[in-house]
Amino acid sequence: MSILYQHSLLLLIFITPFNVVSRHYTNQNDRTTLLNLKNFWSNPPSLSHWNQSSNPCTSWPEITCTANTITGITIRKDIRGVVPPFICDIKSLTHLDLSWNYFNEHFPTGLYNCTNLEFLDLSENIFVGRIPDDISRLSRELKYLSLLNNNFSGDIPVNISRLSKLTYLDLRQNLFNASFPEEIGSLNDLEELYLGFNDFKPSRLPHSFTRLKKLQTFIITEANLIGEIPGNLSGMVAMELLDLSVNRLEGSIPSDLFLLKNLKEVYLWGNNLTGAIPDSIEAWNMEIIDLSANKLTGKIPDGFGNLTSLTNLTLMINRLSGEIPVGIGRLPKLHDIRVFRNILSGQLPPDFGRYSELKIFEVSENNFTGNLPKNLCYNGMLKGLIVFNNSLSGEIPKSIGNCSSLKSLQGHVNRFSGEIPDRLWKISRLDTVYLERNQFTGELPATIGNSTSLKNLRLDDNMFYGNLPEVPINMIAYSIKSNTMSGGIPSSFCSSSFLEVFHVSHNNISVTRDGAKKLDE
Repeated sequence: MSILYQHSLLLLIFITPFNVVSRHYTNQNDRTTLLNLKNFWSNPPSLSHWNQSSNPCTSWPEITCTANTITGITIRKDIRGVVPPFICDIKSLTHLDLSWNYFNEHFPTGLYNCTNLEFLDLSENIFVGRIPDDISRLSRELKYLSLLNNNFSGDIPVNISRLSKLTYLDLRQNLFNASFPEEIGSLNDLEELYLGFNDFKPSRLPHSFTRLKKLQTFIITEANLIGEIPGNLSGMVAMELLDLSVNRLEGSIPSDLFLLKNLKEVYLWGNNLTGAIPDSIEAWNMEIIDLSANKLTGKIPDGFGNLTSLTNLTLMINRLSGEIPVGIGRLPKLHDIRVFRNILSGQLPPDFGRYSELKIFEVSENNFTGNLPKNLCYNGMLKGLIVFNNSLSGEIPKSIGNCSSLKSLQGHVNRFSGEIPDRLWKISRLDTVYLERNQFTGELPATIGNSTSLKNLRLDDNMFYGNLPEVPINMIAYSIKSNTMSGGIPSSFCSSSFLEVFHVSHNNISVTRDGAKKLDE
């Protein structure tokens, strides 16, 4: 026997058994259960590859196996009907994901027999009715439970708190209209809790929730919360994301909120919170702060200027006063600041945009004075420059004319003067310019008429002169009244397809017969 033949024979001996294992599925009962499941659901085309001759562990992507044993089922195939109890005949099942289907029954209590289940996702279906009071009969090993976006109603049963190993609980976007149990606060291993977008009866946030030391994400937006936010949040040491927005919460923001060192995102907008923003800060990894649409007073904390990971600062529609801390303008990751409709004053920090990729700058409806920061578009990402209704003065920085990303410039009702940078009108994405009621001068360039993106132009009550520019092809609103413009109505006015507003009164404009007819129309 040749050496080559011996080596080939040995290789065949070692390889063949492993091939047999991978090709042949040994648990015929589980395969039969799955095929019965397919038949029960009327043999949907999406499961046509489920057949007697193939191995579920290697050929059925919806099935997950461990050591050739089925442990997971993930079917997101728009299946209609109900979940049959015999799915639990697969005793090794630990993971069951039936999300994004059209199951339209009551909660499938047959799943109580899946005694090893650790993961259950029934989200994005049409389940109806109450969650059963004996929900705790689900597997004692259950760690993940999602009923997101169904039609469950009534209250959330107290016994859900007996699923003691839960780390993830998502009950958002249902039709719950009663209460949620404070006993959820006894789920000591809970890391993520979602209760938002439900019409609960008006309820206070239970103090027991503040004892969830492992909780990292808590979202209960639009849930009819009333009363005050519980104090003593210091026990929630793992908290990273807190969303209590769009409720009816009152009182002040807990003084220890920003002492939670792992905190990254806070959403408290759309409540009736009062008092000052806490100025004791140890949450140095904060990325998003949204406290907008409340009744907050006092100053923006200086400590916010040290939050070097902050990307979004949203404090609009409050009663905040004082100046924006200079350090906020130097934050390296800040790309979105919205502080409009407060009573803030003083000059805008000069470094805004210099050290970060600023995208949205909204400081309108305050009492700011002085010039616009020169570097707002330094990194070429600015999309919205919204500064109207202040007392800002000086010229529009020439750098704004080089801001190719700019879509909206709204600086009306200020004291700006000088000429608008010519290059502004060549920005290919610019669709809105509102600069009325300022002290701008100069001629408006004819290049305005060449814009294909500009839709809204309002330059009323300034000191512009010269001829009116042609109406851009996609223009909706064109208003340059109360200036010293001369000449005639632009010829493109008569052929504009989208124009809804055209105001050029209180100028020195002559109107032709065709133009007058179009104006009458």
